[in-house]
Amino acid sequence: MIELTKKRIKTTLVIMLWCGMVVSGFSQTSYWQQKVDVSIDVRLDDSLHFLHGDEKIVYANNSPDELTYIYFHLYPNAYKNVRTAFANQMVENGSVKFLYSDKYQRGYIDSLDFKVLYDEGQMSAKVEATKDVDIVKLILPKPLQSGGKITITTPFRVKIPHVFSRLGHVKQSYQITQWFPKPAVYDAGGWHQMPYLDQGEFYSEYGDYEVRINLPSNYVVMGTGNVMEESENQWMLEKSKENIQVDQVEGKTPKSSKTRKTITFKESNIHEFAWFADKRWALRIDTLEQPNHSGKVIAFSAYYPWHNLGWSTSLDAVKKTIEGYGSKVGIYPYNTVKVVEGFLEAGGGMEYPTVTVIQESNTPSTVERVIIHEVGHNWFYGILGSNERKHPWMDEGINSFYEGKFATSIKLPFIGNTQVENLAYYTLGAAYKLSPATLSSEEFHKVNYGIDVYMKVPLYLRYLEAYMGEASFDKAMQAYFQKWRFKHPQPKDFKQVFKENAPTDIDWFFTMLQSDEMVSFTVSKPEVKGVETHIQVTNNCSFALPVAINGVDKEGKVVNKWTEPFLGTKQITLNNMSSAEPLLLDSSIPNGNVKYSSSERKVALKPIAGINTGLKKTAWIAPSIGYNAYDGFMAGILLHNVTLPQNRFRYIVNPMYGFRRKGISGSAILNFSQQLNGKTLDYIDYFMYFKRYGYQRTFLEEFPRQYMGYTKLSPEVVFHFKKPSLRSPIKSTLSVKGYFISEQQLIYDTMPEVDPHYGENINNIYGKVNYTYASSRAINPFNYELEGQMGSTFAKLSVEGIWKFNYSIPKKGFLVRAYVGKFFKFSNNFTDTYRYRLANSFSGSNDYLYDYTYIGRNEPDGLWSRQTSMREGGFKFNTPLYSNQPGLNDDYLISLNLKTDVPVKWLPLRLCFDVSKYGGRRLEGASNLLFVAGAEIFIFDYLKIYIPLIMSKEYQDYKKFILGDSFLKSITFSHNLNSINWVRLPDTFIGIE
Repeated sequence: MIELTKKRIKTTLVIMLWCGMVVSGFSQTSYWQQKVDVSIDVRLDDSLHFLHGDEKIVYANNSPDELTYIYFHLYPNAYKNVRTAFANQMVENGSVKFLYSDKYQRGYIDSLDFKVLYDEGQMSAKVEATKDVDIVKLILPKPLQSGGKITITTPFRVKIPHVFSRLGHVKQSYQITQWFPKPAVYDAGGWHQMPYLDQGEFYSEYGDYEVRINLPSNYVVMGTGNVMEESENQWMLEKSKENIQVDQVEGKTPKSSKTRKTITFKESNIHEFAWFADKRWALRIDTLEQPNHSGKVIAFSAYYPWHNLGWSTSLDAVKKTIEGYGSKVGIYPYNTVKVVEGFLEAGGGMEYPTVTVIQESNTPSTVERVIIHEVGHNWFYGILGSNERKHPWMDEGINSFYEGKFATSIKLPFIGNTQVENLAYYTLGAAYKLSPATLSSEEFHKVNYGIDVYMKVPLYLRYLEAYMGEASFDKAMQAYFQKWRFKHPQPKDFKQVFKENAPTDIDWFFTMLQSDEMVSFTVSKPEVKGVETHIQVTNNCSFALPVAINGVDKEGKVVNKWTEPFLGTKQITLNNMSSAEPLLLDSSIPNGNVKYSSSERKVALKPIAGINTGLKKTAWIAPSIGYNAYDGFMAGILLHNVTLPQNRFRYIVNPMYGFRRKGISGSAILNFSQQLNGKTLDYIDYFMYFKRYGYQRTFLEEFPRQYMGYTKLSPEVVFHFKKPSLRSPIKSTLSVKGYFISEQQLIYDTMPEVDPHYGENINNIYGKVNYTYASSRAINPFNYELEGQMGSTFAKLSVEGIWKFNYSIPKKGFLVRAYVGKFFKFSNNFTDTYRYRLANSFSGSNDYLYDYTYIGRNEPDGLWSRQTSMREGGFKFNTPLYSNQPGLNDDYLISLNLKTDVPVKWLPLRLCFDVSKYGGRRLEGASNLLFVAGAEIFIFDYLKIYIPLIMSKEYQDYKKFILGDSFLKSITFSHNLNSINWVRLPDTFIGIE
C-alpha cells in the first residue's frame, strides 16, 4: 500500500514536471525574425526625375505562423497628395511647405505588378489598399508556411519629389531614400505597417541587398554597401585626388553625360538601402583602422567644393566615430562608410546603413557633430535594429549619448559653460512641458521630440553611467550590442541586459525614462558635528532616485559619495570635509532645481538679460524709456528675472519718471505658476498687475497742473485646462480677474485766481471672467471667447469668435471676426453707465479697465487720437470728437469684421469690411446699421495701419465736417503688443507656452 502510493506520487510528479516544461517552452518561445533579401535594377531619368526599376524579394518566413498576406510600404506615395499621414503631420508641426507645393513637385510610386514565384510557376498577387496610400496589403496566392520561403517580383516607377523631407531632388542632386516597395516588419508583436512620417523613423527586416543603378556616367554615386565594379572604384579614387579651390563658389550643374554607367552595390545584414547622386561633389577617400586592429574600413566623403572649409575634416569625424563607437560599443562590421552633403529637410542629417546624408553646411563644428551622430546610427539603428518609430529613445537617445562623448561640444556665447542639452532640458522641465522619453515618435510634440529624445535621454544615460561606473556601463552596452546585433531588440531586452550587468539595482533609470517629471533635488545647508558633516538632500520627484554629493576634504581630495535610490529626504554623512568648499550634487545628475544643487545660497544682479543655469539666483537690471502724451518722455530702470529656464515666480518691475507730468510712472507684473497635472487642469497661473501712468489732460495750457494719472492694481487667476493630447494645438483657459483703479481728478475753482488743483481720486472696482478656447493650428486657426464684466452700476456679456481660412498661397487667408455683446444697467443715472457702454470703435476712452496700452488714451484729435483696438465692435474708424459716437450704446452690439489678404506673395496688404448693428437710443434719423470698408497695411500683425475708403453716412459726416474731409486724418492705427505674455516671453519664443 505504501509502495503503491510512492509510485503514484512519483508518477504524478513526473507528469507535472513534464507539463511544466511544456508550458514553459511555449511561454518562452525562442527569438525569431524574418529575413528579406532584395535585388533591384533601377534606371535614373534625370531629365524627368523618374526612377524605373525591377525588384526581386526573397522573403523567408522564420516565424511560427502561417502568413496569408504581407504588408508593403510604398513610401514615395507619402508625397502623392496633401492628405497623406506625412502631409497631415507636417501641417500639425506648423510646416505648410508641402501643403502649398505645386503638383509637379510631388512624387509617387506606380507601375506595380506583384508576382509570386512558386515551384509550379509564377502567380499574380492581389493588392488591397489600406487607409494609408503608402501602405498596401499583398494577398499571397498561397499561404506561406512557417519555415517557408517565397520570391516576390514587381516592376515599379518612382516620380522623385522635390525635397520636402528625405526622398527627393533639388534639380539634378538626388537623395534616393525610402524609394522601393518594401515589406513591413512581422515579429512577435505582429505586423508593424506604418505610414511614412517626417517626425518618426523606421523599422525594417534584415537581409542581403544587391542593387544595380544605371545613370549618366558623370554622376558621383554614394550608396549602401560595396561597389562591385573595379572601374567605378578606380574612377572614384582618381576623382578623390582632384584639387579643390579654397575660394570656389557654387557653379552651374554640369550637363549629364550622354554615356551611362551601371554601378552595383552589395551588402549583407542590412535593413535598408539608400543612394545619393550628384555631378558637383568633391570626393575624398581614406582607409581607417578598426580600434582592435581586426581590419580596415574605407571611408568616403562627398561634398560641395564651395563648402570645403566645413568639410575638409569630415573624414576625421568619420574616423573618430569608427574608433569611438568601436571601442565603447562594438566593432563596425561593414567594409565601407560614407558621408554625403545634400539638401535634407528632415533634420540636420539622416542615417542609412553605411551611408548618411548631411544637410548642406560650411560650419566645421556643425559638420563634425552631425557626421558623428549620423555615422553613429550605424550602431543604433543599423546594427541594433530597434523600432525607431515606436521607441525612438533606443536609437536617437542612445546614439546622441555617444555623439556627446566624441563630438566637440557646441557652446553658445550667451549660455556660459552650460551644455545646450542641459539648457533645453531645464527649460522644458521648468515649464512642466517634458514628456516621457518612452513615447512613440508620432506622440511627441515637435519641440519635445527634439528635446526629450535627443537631449534628455543622453543626460539620463550619463546619470546611469556615473551611478553604475563607466566600466560596468561599457560592459553592459557591449553585451547588449553582441547579443542583439542584426536583430530587433525591444526596450525589455535593453533593460534585461543592463540589469544583468549592473552592480546594483537600476530600476529607477527605467522609471525615470517613463516619467514626464524633471529630475529635481534640493541640497540643504550642511551641519558639522566633530569630524562628521551631515547634509540633507531632498528628492522632489515622485519616484526614487540615487544621488551623489561631491566635496573636498581637509587634505584637498575630492570626495564623491553615492546613495541608493530614495524618496523624500536623505541624510548623507561625510568625514573630515573642508568648510571652505561647498558641497555639490555630482555634475552627472541633471538636476533641474539648479539653484539648489549646492549647499551655498547666492544671489546676483546682472545687466540687461541672460540665461540662468548657474548656482546663483539672478535678477537683471536695464535702463528703460517710454513715452505717452501725458507723462511725456519717461526714463527709469527695468528689473526682472525673466530668463531660460523660467523661474517658478517671475516678475518685471519697471519704475520710471515722467518728465512732463513730473511724477513716478511705470508698471509691474508678478506671476507664479502652480503645476497640477490633473485630468482636467494642467496648471494655474497667479498674476498681479500694477500700472501707474497719465491718462488725461485739461487742455488749459496756462495752468501748471494739466495732467491726471491713474493707478491700477489687478490680481488675476488663470486656469489652464489640459490639452486633448500632447500634439494638440488646442488651448483653453478660464481667467478670473479683479481690478482696483484709482483715477486722479482736477477741481476747477470758481475763483478765477485759484488754479485747478487735484481733488480726491475716483476709485472703482471691477471684475472680469473670461473663457478662451483657441486652436493655433497652421491651417484655419480659430479663437473663441466668452466674457463677462461687472462694475457697481453695470454688467456686460459678450461672445467673440475669430477664424482664419487659409488661401492656397502661404500666409494668406480670409479672416472673420464676429462679436455679440449685451449691456445690463444697474442704475438709471446716465452718468453712472456712460463710460462703460458698448463701443463700435474701441479706443482709449473706452478702455476703463486700462488693459490696453495707448499713447494718447483720451486725446480728442491729433495722431494719437487715431489709435484703436480690436475690441467689441472692432471698427477701425474712430470718432473721438463726437459726444455721442456712432454705435456707442447701452443695449446690445452685433458686429462682423471681415478681412482678406491681397493674394500677392510678400505684400502686407488686406482689404477690410466692418458692419455692425446696435441697440439703444440714437439721434433722430440715424441708422442702427453701420459699415466701413477699406485697406489695412500690417507689419507682422503687431502694427496695423487702416485706410478707410467707403463708409456709412455717420462716418462720412464725421470725416467731412469734423476732419475737414482730410484723407490723412481718417487713417487710424493699432498695435498688438498686449498679446505678448512678457513674463513668459522666452517660453513663447521657443514654442512651449
